[in-house]
Amino acid sequence: GMKLAARRDGIEATKTNIENALSFVQVQEGALKNLAAVVARIDELRVLCDDVTKNPADIQNYQTEYAELRDQMLQLALQKFNGINLFGHPSEYFARDPITNAGLWPQSPPPYGPLNLPLTVYLSENGTQSMEVSRPVLFDLAILEHKTPATSPSQTDASGKMISDGDGTMDLLHDTEYLTDLSRDGMTDQLTLVSTMLAKNGADASRLRFALDSLNVSAVNIEAAHSRIMDVDVAAETSTLARVKILNEAGMASLQKAHEAMKYILPLLNPGSPS
Repeated sequence: GMKLAARRDGIEATKTNIENALSFVQVQEGALKNLAAVVARIDELRVLCDDVTKNPADIQNYQTEYAELRDQMLQLALQKFNGINLFGHPSEYFARDPITNAGLWPQSPPPYGPLNLPLTVYLSENGTQSMEVSRPVLFDLAILEHKTPATSPSQTDASGKMISDGDGTMDLLHDTEYLTDLSRDGMTDQLTLVSTMLAKNGADASRLRFALDSLNVSAVNIEAAHSRIMDVDVAAETSTLARVKILNEAGMASLQKAHEAMKYILPLLNPGSPS
């Protein structure tokens, strides 16, 4: 009974962990949908910049909106869930030179496209089953290449903010200020990449839901087994109590009869004694 109770409690705690992870993934989904809308709008602005009928004032208006959209992307990249980075953060893989304050890759530049710094979620109470929840690093949208690839080392501005990640490609957040620097092909690739992120997010959510459903079934079965054992234990204890009670009553009755018999036997053994 105690083992089943401990396992039941472990399953309930694991369910809570999975529910929290599912909430994390759902918040991440909302942020990725926002990101998809932002990237789609940037792509639209890039196309509008190629319109030969647009005057410099029009282009400047597009540029102003682009700057705001970049800020929005930065806010998305910095979002947190209960103090945990919703997406991978450069501080988790990015080191700085203590003398120059320049950014340095700890080993080698990341692969083409955003890094993924996943979180491990355990799906069973004994820790034998687990999965990784994806956390793409939105700071390194390296697939958003420009017409001219970056070749300079990573740079920071006076406040210490990284303005170039120095990974060999130019990206939206760090390496450009102008819409016209963006590659049309790169924007198409970026839209595909965000769609892939959303697909992976949906797959993570589905697996978490399946794991939660499985634990719910296990919890019901263990609770039923625990209840049956408790019912058997109660029945056994009740039976033992009844047996002890019967034996006790029988003993008391025998003792009373022996006491009554002694009243008649003692006068016979001592005829001269007063009755």
